[in-house]
Amino acid sequence: MIVNLSSIAMSATYYKQERLIIRKTSTSAPVRFWSNLHGSYDSPIAEYAQTSDNVVEIDVTDYVRAYASNLTYLGIRATNSLQVYTLSVTTKGLINPASVIIPPHDYTEFAYIVPPFKLLEPVGSEQGDVIQFEFWSNDGSDYALYQYNGDSLIRQGLITDKSGVQLWENSINRFTIQRNWDENWIARNLQSRMCDRRYAAVKWVSFTGNTREHTFEIVKVKTESAGNYSLLPTDNEYVDIKGRVDSFVIRLDGLCTYDIWYYSDLITSSKVEVSLDGSTYTRVQVTSKSITLPDGEAQDGVLEINVNWKRYDAVTM
Repeated sequence: MIVNLSSIAMSATYYKQERLIIRKTSTSAPVRFWSNLHGSYDSPIAEYAQTSDNVVEIDVTDYVRAYASNLTYLGIRATNSLQVYTLSVTTKGLINPASVIIPPHDYTEFAYIVPPFKLLEPVGSEQGDVIQFEFWSNDGSDYALYQYNGDSLIRQGLITDKSGVQLWENSINRFTIQRNWDENWIARNLQSRMCDRRYAAVKWVSFTGNTREHTFEIVKVKTESAGNYSLLPTDNEYVDIKGRVDSFVIRLDGLCTYDIWYYSDLITSSKVEVSLDGSTYTRVQVTSKSITLPDGEAQDGVLEINVNWKRYDAVTM
């Protein structure tokens, strides 16, 4: 995003995976840049020369990413002026949902992100086993993470709340979400896991920067050698030293286009964890690189994502 400095004190909501550029126009002299953490006008972090059309653009992306947790403001002042401009930066997440292509869903008019239509019940039977999903209102008034264990819906990781969302637990394995000023609502049911299949809890940091947790089926479990090397003994025997990689595919079927979009988000996540029992999580490697959404509405879409579960070094006995 580009912030045009048009008033003395301004603010910006910043998402870390996007660029942050400060632009100052109508400046006929170099501009100095500092922050509440480093430097001052007399000892700036950097000084930037103006272009021939009297414009200065400062890319502060890396600086804000590095110091986001303690950064209060950025200061900018031209060397031929006494006027100081300040920019307050609030880091909200990784990518702004407003800039992402999101398939239509049953609440598109009011929200960017809602829980998917197909939701499998949590892995494990202990109290506290949960699924965790996001809700983003498209007017910026409400955002939160929610946890649901089939019995109660709990607001987690609240960022913004203008008391615009009501939550109900209608019955076991069912919940609804409704904005106070809206007659429409979201209704979701948790589906039971099938007893003849293997499931896992998958937790990942979504493109917004928040953690989602859902249940996937595990299929196509595979073991393969990796990191192999060979020794050459004097009698030309084969001496192969092999490592090992265990992998599987996490799968969901019966998905609409929105669900495929929602769950495939983990492909681009930098942190994905899997638990086979719902309590002990292992950080894994997702090897699937992309997903193509159906053209139009899917009726029974299938999502399969390749995951490397464990790797073991090649050592000699």
